Amino acid sequence: MAAHYSWGRFLHQRPIGYEQGFSTWLDAGRRPPYHGHYADYLAWVVDASRPRVVTAEVTALAKEDGFWRLSSRSGDGRAQTDPTQFNGVVVTGPGPARKIPLSRKRSAEVPHEKIFNGQDFWLRLKEVRRCLKEMEKVSNDDAQIVIAGAGGTAAAVLSWLIGAGARDRRIVIVATQASLYTRVDSVFENRLFSDETAWSSLSPESRRAFFDRLNRGVVWATVMDRVSTATALTMLDGKAKRIRVDSKDQWFLSVESGDKSTIQLRPSFLIDATGFNPWWFLPMVKGLPRADRKPTKATTEGWERSLSKHLRLAGGIWDEYPSLHVPMVSSHVGPGYGSLMVLGGMADHILGAY
Repeated sequence: MAAHYSWGRFLHQRPIGYEQGFSTWLDAGRRPPYHGHYADYLAWVVDASRPRVVTAEVTALAKEDGFWRLSSRSGDGRAQTDPTQFNGVVVTGPGPARKIPLSRKRSAEVPHEKIFNGQDFWLRLKEVRRCLKEMEKVSNDDAQIVIAGAGGTAAAVLSWLIGAGARDRRIVIVATQASLYTRVDSVFENRLFSDETAWSSLSPESRRAFFDRLNRGVVWATVMDRVSTATALTMLDGKAKRIRVDSKDQWFLSVESGDKSTIQLRPSFLIDATGFNPWWFLPMVKGLPRADRKPTKATTEGWERSLSKHLRLAGGIWDEYPSLHVPMVSSHVGPGYGSLMVLGGMADHILGAY
């Protein structure tokens, strides 16, 4: 694996982003690569390992004789069922973005062109730039960018906005925490990523706290360096409750602050980065009881606690199905699989079941 598919091997063959490849990366302090460079590395691994790749959207998972049968839809919209029976399925990806509820009067229209989420922000950058351009026509006192959420998505959006010319614009981050925290290397934290015995010895409460601290509202120092240049950035302790549009076509973001009072913000444009639904795949599982397709928080927490060491849903209804591996909700098994930070360890856990 190290000889053929490692990051070092990749930099020897394709020194993308580094003039002398592997040696330049070492000399520069082995800093975390940009997402774009890491994506190039993963694409290189896929190409070098020659797996069977089917470009399609999975639409249904059905159990058949103890195996999975997959239905999908190709890029041209054609439905198809894969003839292969699969022993297991691995679900990755954060799922669809959650949405702040809308509240409006019939005569008013929601300004969708000024509301973005953690997914479509990156696909609608032309519209984002247009919103930034419109802000130049008004004073800083009458214009503000609002970001709801304080996780990695919110930090990435904030970093991009600052680099795109919004450094001196009023930016308000609405979050149920007082700060963005910097993620730095620590021997104690890093140990929990590699020492499974130490991780398993923690209480469920300690695991959840550790996982949340490293994955929510925590950004790398390289991102924080850019964020620190913002001159009019504030954080509002509160929760975005709904988008309200009045009869005069004026729209507001209602925020419930930490003291339970309501604050009305008037954004020039809004980025809804309040999170994603990691259980997005449940409606695709055929035969799953209706209540389990939209489970309660208590139900999903129980499933997470019962997850096997192979990151597989286990116990109860899931014993009736073939293996379904869900690393996105595996914080009880390890801290690095939920955010796909430890891909090698994640693969070992999953493939160990076979």
